[in-house]
Amino acid sequence: MRRVYGIDFGTTSSALVGSIIEDGEIKQIKYGVGAGVPVPSLVAINKENGSIITGLDVKNKRDELSENHEIIYSIKTYLDKGNCKEIVGQEWYAEDIACELFEALKNTVKNRTGEDMQEAVVAIPVGFSAKKRETLRTAAVMAGIKITSFVSEPTAAFFSNYDALKSGNITVVFDWGGGTLDVSVLKNEDGNIYELSKSGRNIAGDFIDSKVVKHIHAKVSNEKGIEMRFEDMPFSAQDRLRVACEQAKIKLSETDESTISVLKYGEYGIIRTSLDYQTFNELIKPEIDMAMSCLSEALGQANLGKVNVDKVLLVGGSSKLRVLKERMISEFGDKVFIPSNPEWDIGEGASLLALQGGSNFSNQSVGIWLLVMVVIMNSYQIIPH
Repeated sequence: MRRVYGIDFGTTSSALVGSIIEDGEIKQIKYGVGAGVPVPSLVAINKENGSIITGLDVKNKRDELSENHEIIYSIKTYLDKGNCKEIVGQEWYAEDIACELFEALKNTVKNRTGEDMQEAVVAIPVGFSAKKRETLRTAAVMAGIKITSFVSEPTAAFFSNYDALKSGNITVVFDWGGGTLDVSVLKNEDGNIYELSKSGRNIAGDFIDSKVVKHIHAKVSNEKGIEMRFEDMPFSAQDRLRVACEQAKIKLSETDESTISVLKYGEYGIIRTSLDYQTFNELIKPEIDMAMSCLSEALGQANLGKVNVDKVLLVGGSSKLRVLKERMISEFGDKVFIPSNPEWDIGEGASLLALQGGSNFSNQSVGIWLLVMVVIMNSYQIIPH
């Protein structure tokens, strides 16, 4: 059986996962970049010659590239806007930008396996407009990919973790990525998945990263006795500090202190400082409070309370924050389920549903197919990226 693909076309990053059934086992491959992370949803277009850079290369040098490139962020939010940018005399539409990202995903498969990804199931938010779906389909076709079906992101996340969630009636899917927070309340009724309510915010991992960067810059300025705004630093220095701070944030999920080092930070020269867990918690407490409020809002819309919740599924890169996990467990106890790779779960679920083929899974109904798949899932295997 040929490999099928699922794509979580995200606001800040896009996760591509391939699935195949071999000898009764489901095997999956996560097509990541760098240290095995999803492909950043970034496109940089040179303002002089129109050349294109995508993904991780843009993320790691976005401030430096901004000097002579037009950088397009969060194209997912502009899919229904038509004209996007005019660069080097060329009109760039939303589908043109999205096409570049689909091509970047397709190339990760080609470079790793030599295979040509021609079809995929794509995960989208609940309530994604018909116009946005049409634009995504057009963009994918331009990249040589046929979208065989769409699946709602919470359904994909639920399906990816079905074995752990199947006994529950009410599941809250808490999807906190780099660009947005999306909370969905799902009802599992005899294998059919229904969405009861949803809530969201446009504050997520990227916003938290920026807070950490400005905090560390202010700390270094005080230590060095040099007053300079972060925004006035050389773009290459800004990039270096952003990368270092993001790595520190990730490390604080497992340690109580993280060291931040940059060899060449503008006038500051070599910098080496630290960020401890308590300071980080205090820094992002408003965002954690906001996230929990969003969850309560979704439950309220469904006329449910915490007592009615059977499981809380945490997915998305920002859900790996230790302070969030601690807060969730303090409020929901053992109802909280945290996958090992939450930034990949939606892509994995879309890929598993691609094995079925054909139908759209927008708000409900993995149905009988899901129940059949559960038998196969007993031998479910994840191949490391």
